[in-house]
Order: sequence, then C-alpha cells, then structure tokens
Amino acid sequence: MKNFKKSIFVLALVVFLMVGLLSGMAVAEEKIIKIGTVFPLTGPCALAGARCKAAVETAVEVINNIHPECKVPLANQSGILDGYKIVLVHSDHQGKPDVGKTETERLFNQEKVYAIIGCYNSAVTKPASFVAERQKKLFMCGAS
Repeated sequence: MKNFKKSIFVLALVVFLMVGLLSGMAVAEEKIIKIGTVFPLTGPCALAGARCKAAVETAVEVINNIHPECKVPLANQSGILDGYKIVLVHSDHQGKPDVGKTETERLFNQEKVYAIIGCYNSAVTKPASFVAERQKKLFMCGAS
C-alpha cells in the first residue's frame, strides 16, 4: 500500500509538471500524453516489477477515468487538465543496466514518450536516468 501511494504521488507529480509545460503548446488532435515505464518484468525481480507496473496502471486508470469513490487528486474528473489522457508504454529492463539504458533510449527516441517512470533496480536506474538527463527529459524513480 505504501508503494502504491508513492506511485500515485510520483505519477501525479509527473502529470502536474506536464500540464504546466503543455499549457503553452498548441492543442493536438489527439489529446494524449505518452509516459514510458521501465521495470524488471522478467528476471529475478520480475514480481516486484509486475507490482510496480500494476501500481502505475492503477494510477493511470484513476487519472484517465472518473472515480468519485477514490479520495485522491484527479479522481473526480476524466483525464487531466484540458482533457489529456495518459497512455503508458511499458518496457522490460530484465534487471540489466545495459538493457535499461537501451530501453530508456528507445522509449524517448522511438516511442516519443514525454516522461519515464522506473526502474526499481538501482543498478539500472543510474544509466537510465543518465539518458534522461542527457536528453533533458523527465525521469521519475519511485523506488530503487
């Protein structure tokens, strides 16, 4: 439950940062914000990675759809400000730093995600966050 709340907070923080940056941009035809996730979905930490992925998916479900039963920010509306919806693009770093670096590059360069949430493994977080820093992109690590 503690990690879920932390994931909700991290995702809400990313969303609020994006809303501030997007407010000056032209309105796109399709109002989506792509956010990448980089977690260990296979390998020795796969269970923890699956739980991290599920927490982020739950947070996006709460943000993208109306959930008045939830007493958390953004739950009483559909989407974020100006009707934007979050779309997740998942990737698996397998617990390997080189794979995490490559997946982070792929998410930013090919998938064109706005931000990345990950990595859970400290050894993977370091090279992945360096990629984000070099590209001047948002990278949020809720647990490492």
